[in-house]
Amino acid sequence: MKIKEQVLEVKNNIEQILKDSMEHQNKKIDFILINQETNETITIASDGVEEIIEFTPNTKNESNNYSSVAEWAYNFDEYLFQELENGYEIGYMSVDNHYGVWNSIEELYPEDINYKDGVQSYLQYCADNKIIKEYLDKQTGLDTPDIMKHFEGLALYEKMEYKGYIIEADDLNFDNPKENLVQIYDNEQDYINGEERETVSLITIGLRQNVKDYIDEYYMDNQKQNNNVDRPYLTFVLGYDLLNDMFRNSSMSECDVSYSFASNMIDKFMQTDEYKYGNKSVYELLEKWVDDNKSYIKSEYSKFIGTDIKLSENSIIESDHTNYYELDWDCPTEVDKKVYLAIKGEISDNPSFNISTSGVGYNWNIEENHTLKSITKSKFMEKARLETIVYFFDKDGRYNDLLNYPLDLQKQMDLLLLDNGYKPHGKVALKDQIKAVKSKIKYERESKKIEKNMKDER
Repeated sequence: MKIKEQVLEVKNNIEQILKDSMEHQNKKIDFILINQETNETITIASDGVEEIIEFTPNTKNESNNYSSVAEWAYNFDEYLFQELENGYEIGYMSVDNHYGVWNSIEELYPEDINYKDGVQSYLQYCADNKIIKEYLDKQTGLDTPDIMKHFEGLALYEKMEYKGYIIEADDLNFDNPKENLVQIYDNEQDYINGEERETVSLITIGLRQNVKDYIDEYYMDNQKQNNNVDRPYLTFVLGYDLLNDMFRNSSMSECDVSYSFASNMIDKFMQTDEYKYGNKSVYELLEKWVDDNKSYIKSEYSKFIGTDIKLSENSIIESDHTNYYELDWDCPTEVDKKVYLAIKGEISDNPSFNISTSGVGYNWNIEENHTLKSITKSKFMEKARLETIVYFFDKDGRYNDLLNYPLDLQKQMDLLLLDNGYKPHGKVALKDQIKAVKSKIKYERESKKIEKNMKDER
């Protein structure tokens, strides 16, 4: 006899017993559990208040095949979750009983429930049979607490992604009802095409974690594996195809520079969702990414070769509330160079600034009053980039640098400028700072070539 037919037969028999009994006519079946190995069942019926009776294999010798359960002794932990751990499955459960179980789990789980695997079996049943909060709310007219946050498994035919693999929970393993068949796919496209890598049988309770443990033990990280295959190819494509024009027209078109930058960009591309989950060839995915990010790539390349160090895009000078000024004071250490200020917020007509800068090996102050001449933002930006010493103050008078150095040179910038006879922290004309950066890059390249030649000669 099939399980559904057996459960229906048990349900009909017990409902008839309840109907024929004057004592129990007000009772309804709360749930029926069935053990597939022994075909034995457990049925709980109640009046929904305090009277409870049970039909179990142990009550067959009792009159009418049932026994009473004291209301004070009844709880879901022992009468439901424990039996689920002992091999029973839910064959039937009323909506009202589901509502009671959900409230009990919300109140007691996990600290005050002993049979936690039984709870997971129950949640698995709910997930597989679409017993969700919205369903219970609609059926009962009550606000049901959402306990599926405690579910550690996978619903039937639910999929998950882990380390680049796509996993889908399939039917129960009929040879081992405590396990689910699980289909594993190498990627999203294989899942769409139905091309599975393998089907394995894993314990149903805690299936989500069991899948992760299985992949951790037997599989290589799929994303890393793809990366190892794709990286050299994509770097070549980027350098010699998609960005070839930019590299060829650059002031630093050496192959090693182009390769290094292309490799850096591929690292960024491989972190994108386009690469991880795209359904096209890796060439098409990269081509689209480059096309969508042209401005960003050009900006990163300019920083990489040090030819276009610009004011930070996040700087306060980009604010609508910033005013720009030229200070009527000549820098004593730099002939014919003015000081320009970017100040956020309103200032007085005749402000007094205490300009104090500190760097590696120098310190100087100006405390007397100076007149500020208002200038346009475009004028300020032009001067800041080309020929001037620039300071930036916020409305509280705190000093900030304006420059946005390439990340790989930022920590070395102070010493680098000192080595070239300049002061650090942005008080040097940007064209001179760029010159110093390019000088260092050129020196390092030449040093590497000499070192390589010496090794080859050996």
